[in-house]
Amino acid sequence: MADFSPLAIVGFGALSVLILCWLATSFTAPGRVRDRVAWVGATAMYVAFGCLFLSLFLRSRANDSLVGTLGFGFLLLFFTAGFVLAVHRLVRAFAGRSGGKVESATN
Repeated sequence: MADFSPLAIVGFGALSVLILCWLATSFTAPGRVRDRVAWVGATAMYVAFGCLFLSLFLRSRANDSLVGTLGFGFLLLFFTAGFVLAVHRLVRAFAGRSGGKVESATN
């Protein structure tokens, strides 16, 4: 049996949530529930990408690869910023607040 690290377990769990939310968003009529599910899926996507790039960043650091460390470090920072924004929008969607304009994870 494969032995997974906690990072891999979180990453694959987020990927599973992303797939379920994607399917639910695809077959749900537009509305408040669809927006909430879409933002949960978007947040899960950023968690999955964050776990992937953190794993690759740590592997590059262990192998003393400057190019890999810089490249995956940049992507890790980029997707971490996206995660923070997605969490903010997720909280707003569950609080029922909108910014006056149409904000959707499916645009």
